[in-house]
Amino acid sequence: MDKQKQASLGLSTLGGVIGLIAVYVFMTSFTLEAWCPEENQSEITVDGETVISCEGAGMWNGILTRLFLACCIFAPLSMLLATAGVVLRKARSRSVDPEGERSEDSLESGIAPMLQSMAQWFGVGLTGIAIILTVAITAFVLLALYAVFSSGSLFS
Repeated sequence: MDKQKQASLGLSTLGGVIGLIAVYVFMTSFTLEAWCPEENQSEITVDGETVISCEGAGMWNGILTRLFLACCIFAPLSMLLATAGVVLRKARSRSVDPEGERSEDSLESGIAPMLQSMAQWFGVGLTGIAIILTVAITAFVLLALYAVFSSGSLFS
């Protein structure tokens, strides 16, 4: 395998790994650690049971930071790297020798093109989901603001 094919496979693999990191960061944004950092946690006793309480401001900082990283940084970066890997492989496969015929090493076979295509569509899917979530959250916020300003309160 020549260096250009290795680089294209590496870019696609890196895009897939970053996509998996995006999924992990998104899912961990809803954990207790994201809601309440460890330095703000304390134990209190309620009705004879010890429960964790969160003191201090900044509850949304961890959540919003993780959601921003997952949806606005990692998902588009995953799509970009995986697509760059596919484009690099296709640019190499379209090369022709001086007589006008495809060279023997440019024939693609095996699992690498399939893996690159899967990584590319995984990144595209993550970015699409991030866009849909962003539109849905924006619409909800706008509807909530409309409800507050038109009726005087959110729940009446």
